[in-house]
Amino acid sequence: ATPLVGRALRPAVLRLAGVSAVLYGLYVGCIVGGPLILRRFLELIVEEQACDAHAGNGTLPTEYGLSCDERWFGYVLAVILLVTRIIGSFCLSHSEMLMTRAALRARSVLMTGLFRKCLRLSGVHESSTGQIQTLMAIDAEVVLMVAPVVNMLWSAPV
Repeated sequence: ATPLVGRALRPAVLRLAGVSAVLYGLYVGCIVGGPLILRRFLELIVEEQACDAHAGNGTLPTEYGLSCDERWFGYVLAVILLVTRIIGSFCLSHSEMLMTRAALRARSVLMTGLFRKCLRLSGVHESSTGQIQTLMAIDAEVVLMVAPVVNMLWSAPV
């Protein structure tokens, strides 16, 4: 029975690619959360301006129920924005690193399979050294070049 490429790739790549996809999903969530936090920050600035205009009574009914004395909430939003950017950056870099590791593993599995296939066929029919080298070097290298973009394919609609 001839081993299938998928059967050889699955244990080498699946776990790394899955963790990478989860980390990339967290990155996308952080990127989407940034503008939402900024919108709330701008709303807070508008509320602060309204509080300054009505400085006499000390409270102003707002959409979110904040009084004029709760100006510290802007600092909380700034820290949350900073933390989401840091977490997003961390998730993106680790996702790309894991996908590169998965691609290197996939390339080594493919090169090993091609090498074994070439050894098996070398006695049956003549192949030039150039053809074998092309299969092992260039065709397996395509996997390594495509890997960092794989997560962008499923997250493109977001």
